Amino acid sequence: MTEEFDEVKELSRIADSKIKWLNQRANTCMCLFWLFSVVLGVSSTSLPLFALTGSGNEENWVVASLSVIVAFSTFMLQVGNYHLLWQNYRRAEFEVKRLKENCLYMIRSAKDEEESARSIREFYKIYEQIEVSETSTYFSSIKSANDVKG
Repeated sequence: MTEEFDEVKELSRIADSKIKWLNQRANTCMCLFWLFSVVLGVSSTSLPLFALTGSGNEENWVVASLSVIVAFSTFMLQVGNYHLLWQNYRRAEFEVKRLKENCLYMIRSAKDEEESARSIREFYKIYEQIEVSETSTYFSSIKSANDVKG
């Protein structure tokens, strides 16, 4: 019974660690997505205003700087795939949370040690599938980013 309890503690530790990691990654991607989106929106909407009102040398520098910011923000949004990664990390986070809760429920409601061991094996099997799915989505986003870079 103690060995099973240790296994359940280890299972919870693994799941909690992965949930924390996925949450941090999702939050980082979300912040980067919103940052570049807002910068792109503000700079692209103010660009025509400076282009229309400017006639001197200073306005040309402002227009040129805003053009560079628009281009850089667009590039970062396309290459970074922050929106896709944000969704992927958040989805995987919720899948691991659900998996952990379901597994702990199945272990608590198990009638014997064999059923409990089966639930633990099922946790690791599904956990590995989530890892593979998350990793393949990440590498797909890198591949599409490389396609954009050309």
